[in-house]
Amino acid sequence: MYSLRSRWLVLGLALSMPFSVVAESKKSKSKKEKPPAEAPAPTSEESQPSAGVSGTAEFLLVSGMSAFLQADYAKAIACFESFLRDFGQSPEAESAKEKVLPMLAASHMQLHQATKAEPYIEQYLQKYPKGAAAADLRFYKAMGKFQLKDYPVASAAFDDFAKQHPSSTSVPDAQLLSATCLFLDGKFEDAAKRFEELSKARDIRIAERAALMHLQCYIELKDCERAYPALEALRVRVPEVGQVALLAMQGLTLGDEFYQKEEFEKAFRCYLHIPVQAEIVERQEAVIARMSADLEALGKAAAASPQAARLKQSLESVQREKELVSKMASFDKNRHLRVAQCAIRSGRYWEGVVAAQAIYDSQPRDESTAGAHYLAIIACQQVKRHSKVLSLVLSYQERYPDLPNTPQVAFIEGQTYMELEKWAEAYDAFVRHAQKYPKFDGTDRVQFLAGYCALYVEKYQESTEIFQSLKKRFPNSPLSENIYYWDGMGAVFSKNYPQIRERFRDYLKAFPRGQFKAEAIYRVAAADYGEKKYTETRKALVAWLKDYSDHALVDEVRALGGDAWFGEGDLEEGIALYRAVPHGAGRLYDYAQFQIGKALKALEKHEEMVEHFRAYIAANPDSARIIEALHWAGTGLRKLERVDEARTLYRAAMERHGNDPANGFVEELFTGYAKLFKSPEDRAALQAELAQQEAAHKHLKPAQGARCVWLLSLLTKKSDPAASKAALERLSRACHPASLSPRLLVEAGEYLVAEKDYARAAELLNRSIDLYPKNRFKDRALAGLGLIAANEGDHARALVCYDRFLSEAGSSTLLPKVLESKADILLSQKKYADALPSLEKILETPAAKGMPWVRALYKIGQAHEDLKQPDKALPYFQKIYILYGKYSEYVAKAYLASGRIFEELKMRQEATNTYKEMLGKKQLELFPEFIEAGRRLEALQ
Repeated sequence: MYSLRSRWLVLGLALSMPFSVVAESKKSKSKKEKPPAEAPAPTSEESQPSAGVSGTAEFLLVSGMSAFLQADYAKAIACFESFLRDFGQSPEAESAKEKVLPMLAASHMQLHQATKAEPYIEQYLQKYPKGAAAADLRFYKAMGKFQLKDYPVASAAFDDFAKQHPSSTSVPDAQLLSATCLFLDGKFEDAAKRFEELSKARDIRIAERAALMHLQCYIELKDCERAYPALEALRVRVPEVGQVALLAMQGLTLGDEFYQKEEFEKAFRCYLHIPVQAEIVERQEAVIARMSADLEALGKAAAASPQAARLKQSLESVQREKELVSKMASFDKNRHLRVAQCAIRSGRYWEGVVAAQAIYDSQPRDESTAGAHYLAIIACQQVKRHSKVLSLVLSYQERYPDLPNTPQVAFIEGQTYMELEKWAEAYDAFVRHAQKYPKFDGTDRVQFLAGYCALYVEKYQESTEIFQSLKKRFPNSPLSENIYYWDGMGAVFSKNYPQIRERFRDYLKAFPRGQFKAEAIYRVAAADYGEKKYTETRKALVAWLKDYSDHALVDEVRALGGDAWFGEGDLEEGIALYRAVPHGAGRLYDYAQFQIGKALKALEKHEEMVEHFRAYIAANPDSARIIEALHWAGTGLRKLERVDEARTLYRAAMERHGNDPANGFVEELFTGYAKLFKSPEDRAALQAELAQQEAAHKHLKPAQGARCVWLLSLLTKKSDPAASKAALERLSRACHPASLSPRLLVEAGEYLVAEKDYARAAELLNRSIDLYPKNRFKDRALAGLGLIAANEGDHARALVCYDRFLSEAGSSTLLPKVLESKADILLSQKKYADALPSLEKILETPAAKGMPWVRALYKIGQAHEDLKQPDKALPYFQKIYILYGKYSEYVAKAYLASGRIFEELKMRQEATNTYKEMLGKKQLELFPEFIEAGRRLEALQ
């Protein structure tokens, strides 16, 4: 009928109701006692009296009274029942019955023998309906029915007691027990009404218990809407008898009901106000101490008084609660876990983290701590505290490697790295996940994300392998369309035009009505454009623009269309497509506008080009490409030989933008302006003007003044090297670093490296990176810092700089130099195997073709020799003198190394042939290797 929590609650309340000790009857005014009436016959075997006690009537009465006052109820029963049995028929016993029957009934009630007490209660009420103990015995009668669980009869009896004895101090107890009987009989609505009235009682003890039971009625009815305000009202009360544990259990029960109904905000409030175990126990201990002191203060004389009995029963109830709560080892964990769950589900993520944190670091680590740990991860994920998520994820995997949630937590690790745009780490996390948890329910998603992240770190081959595998293993995956699409995009990123066509055609075949259909058709056309198949591109784009005119890619398609028309020399049609790209298209709009400018230049429509860029400048004064536009307009004026007008435009632009060190394109204005001065006289005038501007702007516009110094160094580089160096000296030492643009910082730093002023050089190069992390000259700065460290002998720092260069500027034209310098450091440290990847990458870099390739080939051969791998070294040396004969120095070195290896391999004839071939080349005679080869050949013969 009701839950275990409810049973505990009700028993706690019911047992705290006292059995009032019968008040002593007033002395009889009759001088002569009437003979005692006949003692009641036992109603059953259960009600048989205890073993009798022999003695005189006076002895039995005195002994029974003494035992009763000392709470020895069994002895009191034996004495009083012996008295009634032996002397109850005598006239003298009649006056004693009015005192004996109440004490006898009370003794049985105190021993919870309601059936045995009932005959004595009935006998008394029949003989003395208005006796001094009548009120107490009617209360006992009702309490007896309560003990026997005859709740309907007990309720009626308590009501009858309250009606007949309205002034009794036990009326509130009777009313509370009557309502409790209704509750225990399952009549929760009727009980709730009674308890609600009693919760307003003056007696705080009764009011509190009634309020608790009022709430419990609604909980039993599962009427959360009425239970919730009842709980809220109880929270503001201060329990004086230690019922905080009961209230906590009610909050837990009601919170669970709301949680199951997904009313998480209300559940959160229910759980939040459940005190922690220590607080409950502390409050109960305080109540127990107070009650114990009050009970001791009453003294032995009042030990059997109604007040003492009530206080004793209440004390025992609180002690039972405290013992039960103290034994709940997981009380706080369960409370915090529920709070965390509801906080997260109701959007209170930080409250969820705080609640979860109270659990997940505790010992021992079990399912509760793991659950809290997981909830904290989810909460931090929601508020995008990614660093905290990673910390929690890594510790979770370490602590709970075998729990069911661990694969999901490992998946969150990869997701978090993606959120942080740490694509390499995300890729590694997903690859680890796929290897460690191959049976994970979302393994297709894990591998898909691994492939997706691989695209960001340019692992195109790995992404292809992943996507191709997914197509075969999970043909019906919900991600299938995305797998096909991103497989195609991998080919786009790697600019593999045949694969682009193949993969997107596969996509169109598999998903003829897919969400990426329009983009797939466009990508195929773009692949045709990449291979200069302009006719096919134009045909596809015309159809595309007709079918998908409202697609999000329409402006990109128009721009590609312009490029395709340009590719076939149809500039006018191309311009028309570029003009269709609207102003709101952002970078595509800028791209289209500058493509139009290029076309107008190619058509030699310089006047129109100038007006076009002037219009662009007017319409886009804050454009990032405004400097470029000004430069184009100036170029057009120069082509029209309107030099004075061009100079005026450049000067105005330089004056307006020249003092902005953050704008890395302003230097284009300065170099463009310089091109307007061609004759020696004009050049001299320009240099004078720049010197004047340098002096004038030194303090007011230091960035513009620094640019004037920089341009002077460029203009005099060939004609007057000393003046050029003097200008670079002023730029790198006299100009404040804050006034230098990214390019000027780097060029000044490079000059100082050449001058071996490494400290000042490092300061400027680091500043260029720190202030302008995305500047166009970052590769030069990183390479310069590596060179400084290498020159200073700090190889560890140099390698860090070079690795950063490879990570952040790997497509730079400086790549071969950096790779070679890195390899040289590793070779000097005899880390031959570590040096090989850098050297081999040089051979994969077309920009390194020539001497860098030759040096790389020779050093790879040397590394293999040092690794005792002569068979691997030989091909590299041979490739030098076979393919790169013009590089005589390394040809000589390679010949000698090849001969030496043949000797080492005991291949005398091959060694002889190699040396003879080398000695036949006249251009090698001046190299020491030539002489050494002759000596070795002579030794072989």
